[in-house]
Amino acid sequence: MKKLQSPFSAQPKSRRRRGVLLALFLAAAVLGTLSRAGAEISDREKDALAILKKIFDEVKEMGPYPSESFILHEFFAGGPDDDDTNKDQHVVVLIQAVGGIETMKIQVTYMERTKQDRTIKYAKEMKMISCVVSAGRVKIQSSDYSDQEMKKVTPDILQAVLNKKKLLKDKSGGVGFPENQQRS
Repeated sequence: MKKLQSPFSAQPKSRRRRGVLLALFLAAAVLGTLSRAGAEISDREKDALAILKKIFDEVKEMGPYPSESFILHEFFAGGPDDDDTNKDQHVVVLIQAVGGIETMKIQVTYMERTKQDRTIKYAKEMKMISCVVSAGRVKIQSSDYSDQEMKKVTPDILQAVLNKKKLLKDKSGGVGFPENQQRS
């Protein structure tokens, strides 16, 4: 039986799930006691395309990990508070240049807690947003979200990006995040 694979990973989904669960536990250990970090989103940025452009700019500023020719970062969004263990959306943002054109793909995986152990979450649903960015403008190529859903989910994703950037900046003392980190 062939295992399903993520569009961002060559690993089977079951192995990726274990990685996501491990990331959730590690994030809980690191972020569990932090207060709300990051900047608030202005009214001007409520437009979905403007927010997607801001997400692109913020993630691109984080840069690639060493020896990678693309930018790939993970975030947690949704939830009642700032504790990542309570967040129910795992967000992956991939930025890469393809044929001289920059593309951004955002994968949002909605997590669901198990009934047996409330600390374990499994992927319930996955949605994608695919964009092209050129001349400072974002154009959506495809999206699994309706326009109304985009207006709700993009501010959450941007807030998650800003929160992680602030956390990494506080830990590293600067903005050049990935050069001090190794992807596991």
